[in-house]
Amino acid sequence: LERSGELEQQRLRNTEHSQDLESALIRLEEEQQRSASLAQVNAMLREQLDQAGSANQALSEDIRKVTSDWARSRKELEQREAAWRREEESFNAYFSNEHSRLLLLWRQVVGFRRLVSEVKMFTERDLLQLGGELARTSRAVQEAGLGLSTGLRLAESRTEAALEKQALLQAQLEEQLRDKVLREKDLAQQQMQSDLDKADLSARVTELGLAVERLQKQN
Repeated sequence: LERSGELEQQRLRNTEHSQDLESALIRLEEEQQRSASLAQVNAMLREQLDQAGSANQALSEDIRKVTSDWARSRKELEQREAAWRREEESFNAYFSNEHSRLLLLWRQVVGFRRLVSEVKMFTERDLLQLGGELARTSRAVQEAGLGLSTGLRLAESRTEAALEKQALLQAQLEEQLRDKVLREKDLAQQQMQSDLDKADLSARVTELGLAVERLQKQN
């Protein structure tokens, strides 16, 4: 009985020990599975960490490139702004000079037109005076002819003097007419030159307008 009790106790202890071993094996298997899962998760995390490091390195490279490009763009912008300011200053100076020169040229053109008008007025007045003198001379010649028809023999000397005076007056009138024609020719040439100057002025004004538009577009 004592031996049976001891065997029973031994069997119970063996049973408990076997249960403990099974439990330990189960826990060991669970721990192994958990360790495998953790190893897999660790590998995945390590891979993600490597990917994050590569992405971080690429991002750092991109940031460096963007910073370099931004610095270069800023430098180019500052250079262009300085060049634009210099060009604006030079254009303002050029436009001021051209404006002054155009005003001077316009004043000269206005003065020339006024001179042409005055010369034309004086010429018309002189032509009217010459016409009056010619009319008076014609009447005098007619009166002299009538007087000659009645007293040719008595006023032969007077007739010769009148004819000489008429020839001299006619020569003077012809000389004056030639002078007027030459003056009108000179005035016509001056008018033509004025038209050419005005055309050149208009072309230069158009060129300045195009330059202003071009600068505005560049600005």
